Amino acid sequence: MEEIPKKIFDENLILDFDITINNFITFFSNLMEPEQNIYKQLKQLSNYKLVDISESDTNISMEETQFKDKSSYIHEMLHFIANNLSEKLKIIVKNFSSTVLDELFEMLIKIWIQKNREKVRVYFLSLNQIYDVFYANGFRIISSNTIEELTGALQWDIISPDWVNYNFLFDYYKKLSSMVTKDLKNKTWILVELTRIKKQELAYKFSQQKNLTFIL
Repeated sequence: MEEIPKKIFDENLILDFDITINNFITFFSNLMEPEQNIYKQLKQLSNYKLVDISESDTNISMEETQFKDKSSYIHEMLHFIANNLSEKLKIIVKNFSSTVLDELFEMLIKIWIQKNREKVRVYFLSLNQIYDVFYANGFRIISSNTIEELTGALQWDIISPDWVNYNFLFDYYKKLSSMVTKDLKNKTWILVELTRIKKQELAYKFSQQKNLTFIL
């Protein structure tokens, strides 16, 4: 597996809407990496190192080194994805219209949820990060369909409340325009509350595991 490319995605845009959308989804779907792939890529990249970091500093354990390498790689990967997403959206909006952002956002979230159904843990931009990139290109309101998709996936523990991010979602809800329907505001609030509940459940499970480890 090659290292993450440094250059921003700059393929020539094919001025056919369906082909463009398919290319967009395929490109970003391929960047949604399961955790096992991250470890595999790090192992392959380590083969190119001239110095074994774990041996060059006896104060750094193998686990600490692996954690730092993984965190650095994920940070670089997410930066690359965000930059590519921004560039691609700018091109699409310029050649088509900002109205296509609703469809692209919904499709990207659906792909993300599907990836998490198939794998134990998948890395990609958080909901907050995705929204921010889309927002910078003219996107504002998360559709009712997408809210329902997120609510269902969160309810069945397909996606993590950390990925949804309660603080982001609560702030988003507070800023919802009075122009949106009451139904959409209600559905969004349900997602906000579900995220809060799931976050509390996750924190409780984590504390229970810590207590169990301490007892053992």
